[in-house]
Amino acid sequence: MTWREAYLQQAWSDFRVYQALNVNGCALCHQLRYLQMTTEKLAKGFQCPVGGGPYRKTHFAFVKFLQ
Repeated sequence: MTWREAYLQQAWSDFRVYQALNVNGCALCHQLRYLQMTTEKLAKGFQCPVGGGPYRKTHFAFVKFLQ
């Protein structure tokens, strides 16, 4: 599995947790936490070089992705 695939798989997992928290009416802060983690891992997955190592910059991947 490549780093890109791993990030995208983690994003999908985080999104499923977000959906479960949303359906069960958990606190909004918990829902938003998993939504934030989903977007960060999606951005890292799309910015990670194909066949390359992990995305080096953490926590700013989504902002850079949007730019």
